[in-house]
Amino acid sequence: MFIFQVHHYIKPDQVEAYREATLENARLTIQEEGVLRFDFFQDAKDPTHFSLFEVYRDIAARDKHLETAHFLKWKEVYLQTCERRGNGDEFNALFPAESNFAPQRKTDTPKRLNISSGAKWEDIVGYCRAVRVGNTVEVAGTAAVDEAGNIVGETPYEQTKFILQKIERALNQTGASMSDVIRTRTFVTDIAKWEEVGRAHGEFFRDIKPVATMVEVSALIDKKLMVEIEVTARII
Repeated sequence: MFIFQVHHYIKPDQVEAYREATLENARLTIQEEGVLRFDFFQDAKDPTHFSLFEVYRDIAARDKHLETAHFLKWKEVYLQTCERRGNGDEFNALFPAESNFAPQRKTDTPKRLNISSGAKWEDIVGYCRAVRVGNTVEVAGTAAVDEAGNIVGETPYEQTKFILQKIERALNQTGASMSDVIRTRTFVTDIAKWEEVGRAHGEFFRDIKPVATMVEVSALIDKKLMVEIEVTARII
């Protein structure tokens, strides 16, 4: 097994271009034979700082990855957007995994892809927006909070619609879509307003019809938040 880890510091006006290109590269890389893991993180304190952590079955799998069309496409974006690079200057900065550093994995073990939103809470609490293992995707509990930390929506309907749009983007980053969703779990602070939440939910899932649960909770993390949703998707 070989591990590859690198830090990239991106030009401030190029962060989104780099992020999109790397997410697309990650989605395709994790489907390659011999790739066991590909994690991609954005620093909550410094949004220009990204880190990549990749696990390959062997050096040959890494070398093969460097020849793929999607890697070469990503590299073009990287060269245009990266201000500086940490942890070495060569793309072959690989080392054997020690037995106490990373567990040995069978070659048929499902591959894992973590999707980070860049929120500061991900490092503090220890979670990410979405995780794909094999053909299954889990999206974490999602509230109506935008990238700047602002709460969006003054009604349960407005918050639910915004949340499902966020979830759709997260699914897309893993290679899934809303049509792949098989379960939704919705937490509301006032069950009496379930119809507002249900109406927004129906706008996204009327034809898909995943199994669904809606329960009332005493409170969410901010008193202005009225809805939180998590979903499970299966790519077939």
